Amino acid sequence: MSIRAADIKLLTSSAEVMDNWKICEICGDRANSRHYGAMACNGCKAFFRRSIWNNRQYRCRFKGTCAMLKELRTACKACRLKKCLDCGMDPRELLGTRKAEAEKTLSLPEDPQNVAQHLKMAVCEIKRQPMPHCDPIDLLTQIDRFITARVDPSIQIFVEQPDIPFQIAFRNPSLIIRRTQINCAAERIASANDILDECRRMLVLYIDWLHSFDDFQSLPAAVQIALAKARFSNFMWLVCAWRTYRAGCPGVCNSRGSYFPCNPQQRCLPDLKDITSLFMKVIVEEVKRIDLDETEFCLLKAIDLFNYEAIDELEECEKMIIGKKCDKYIKLLYEYILNRFKHFNELDVALRVGKLMQLLVENARITLMGNSNIAALDAMGVVELDQLNCEVFVKEASPTF
Repeated sequence: MSIRAADIKLLTSSAEVMDNWKICEICGDRANSRHYGAMACNGCKAFFRRSIWNNRQYRCRFKGTCAMLKELRTACKACRLKKCLDCGMDPRELLGTRKAEAEKTLSLPEDPQNVAQHLKMAVCEIKRQPMPHCDPIDLLTQIDRFITARVDPSIQIFVEQPDIPFQIAFRNPSLIIRRTQINCAAERIASANDILDECRRMLVLYIDWLHSFDDFQSLPAAVQIALAKARFSNFMWLVCAWRTYRAGCPGVCNSRGSYFPCNPQQRCLPDLKDITSLFMKVIVEEVKRIDLDETEFCLLKAIDLFNYEAIDELEECEKMIIGKKCDKYIKLLYEYILNRFKHFNELDVALRVGKLMQLLVENARITLMGNSNIAALDAMGVVELDQLNCEVFVKEASPTF
């Protein structure tokens, strides 16, 4: 059987059309463009607009586990709206658009010369707008500020927090806990609920960071899961060190306006090895002594993320890819220090890089001790960990009494 030239042309044309199709991130239907920050079909776009404008409140009958497919997207409005928010749809863009439309009363002068002058001035205003930064160091800092400031809208979506595995939580972080405003004022001593909620909020922050990090997103999906699960505890302690240093509180600062105190008599949970005091002495005091700044902190997080040691699931070729990314950020750290401290020679820069790398080593030691403490509290029945916490804290840890 022969295929005519016209048939080949038709098939080629159809393939090109298919290549130009985009997929709705919410339901998988065909999407033409981005709407309110996410690639979405017209149906999900309209649903999101109605929900936000009318301040709709939805309740899921199945604990927030409904599948979001084209054929099932109308079955559960709560899960559909949650998926819209997870995929990056921003209510502020929608409300801003509505306000702009309501105030759209722009009138140009009738005189053609005045019209030309008006347009010329408008173009000049556009040209004066700053161009976005492409520098990888600046980008890291901007990402960190963005995900730290991210707060879920006040729309009430009644979805219970199910006991979910890490892989599902990684793809759907809103199932873990609502993104509340991060408050590092450290004005009161933390309760047990504060500590448990802090772990969940920190995990959401971590996943948001990973989802915004291009060098991480370029990894294969299976490698992302393995690396994300293995490096969360280190990320958590590193962020706690930075917050505690900035807050200057007598204990480990968390994001709910409280802190876990150094004084054992004030603690809501047992610290079997007094890891808190060791953390303050070895990590926080060192951060203060070397005067760590925000950019160095962001670079250290990236370097620590791409540490593939002790991750058995990875192949050698995958470790090589991750290792190259780690080397990239070590070099960026070196360049940044060279620019920050103009009086430093190459030896001074190398010494500071070495001190920062040693800080990560000490943070890893604290992380292992912290995971062992959590495993011990779980074994003793002091705390009851769900599946998600067990995967990120207890799986690789052994109880230390």
